[in-house]
Amino acid sequence: YYLGHFIEIFSTGMYKKWPSRAYIDLFAGPGVCMFRKTGRITDGSPMLALKAAHPFTKYFFSDLDPIAVAALKKRVQPFKENVQIEVAQKDCNFAAVEIAAKIKPGTLCLAFLDPTNLALKFRAIAALTKDKAMDLVIHFPHGTTIKRNIEKFYAKDESTMDDFFGGIEWRTIYEKNPKNLLIGELLNLYKAKLASIGYLMEPDQAVLINNSKNVPLYAL
Repeated sequence: YYLGHFIEIFSTGMYKKWPSRAYIDLFAGPGVCMFRKTGRITDGSPMLALKAAHPFTKYFFSDLDPIAVAALKKRVQPFKENVQIEVAQKDCNFAAVEIAAKIKPGTLCLAFLDPTNLALKFRAIAALTKDKAMDLVIHFPHGTTIKRNIEKFYAKDESTMDDFFGGIEWRTIYEKNPKNLLIGELLNLYKAKLASIGYLMEPDQAVLINNSKNVPLYAL
């Protein structure tokens, strides 16, 4: 819902000002989503972007799952008559670097970074965005991954959390904060990391997603 609306705002507002526009999705999946309980199928992030009222001129899709990639390649085929589309099966961090090298100067980009875990390293975001005009929509998995696993990550001298935040500052936050304050401070840390590469993000403006029991899952 939120991504779809942002894509429409972005694409409608910018298509006259930027002739070259790229959409980037490093966790594209098969292109559609299914609700487990009802079996209802809805468009995933790739289809939302491809069906925008004013489509992007170039699409970069990547996912590590070969089955998802094969399905996505079939689903995007009808759109290739009008726009350029690349679909790759790659680790998100490698894909970020390769896509960055393919973006032409003068291109306005929107990247949807939607990991279901902590696979996306912060240095990959820095590499993707360096010297680019690019908006970011980021899935910050504070409830689904971070809160559940932070003790395990902290116990290791090196962990995926270090790579996710691009440093070890999160460890000090964990040591000083009770669990009920931890997530807000980590979101502030992520904001500071984004600021270090030129991005502004206000944690209190993040979209907070809870489950049916009002337990926090993630933020956008």
